[in-house]
Amino acid sequence: MGYQKQILKLVAISLAIIVLISAALIILGRDITNKASDITETKKNIFNNSRSVELLTLLQSDAATSKRYLPQMENFLISKDQLLNFSKDLNLMAQQNNLPLNLTFKGETPLTGDNPRQTSISINSESPSNMENLIKFLESVENSRYFVKFNSLDINQNNNRMRLNFDGQVFSF
Repeated sequence: MGYQKQILKLVAISLAIIVLISAALIILGRDITNKASDITETKKNIFNNSRSVELLTLLQSDAATSKRYLPQMENFLISKDQLLNFSKDLNLMAQQNNLPLNLTFKGETPLTGDNPRQTSISINSESPSNMENLIKFLESVENSRYFVKFNSLDINQNNNRMRLNFDGQVFSF
């Protein structure tokens, strides 16, 4: 019987060693999986940071290039101060097309980060003009340096007199 006890003892010790080794392998496996996830996440962060640095470098070089065009852009975009000439310029365009105008500024929406300043306008006219003069006037406005959007156009012609009512906005930056 001593022989069977030794075998049972060896089997019990072997099983205990196998259980301990299995537990150690499971714990190490989880640790390795966690470390692999951390390494993958770190690689992603390094790639993203590297890409961000590359894009920042490109943006900085583009910013330096774009500074050359800034004076032309500032000349192209209408400022609030330059908008003061809008009434005079619009009346000049109207006179060139035999169309007397009455321009009224209604209100202003302030400049925001995404949107330009919008000044609401109303244009009224009553004259013996014809449709051809009106079209030439609108083409003059379209080709002017001002950014104008008409929301409503009301045109009536009775007894050789044309009545105009325009509502819209002129934009400035």
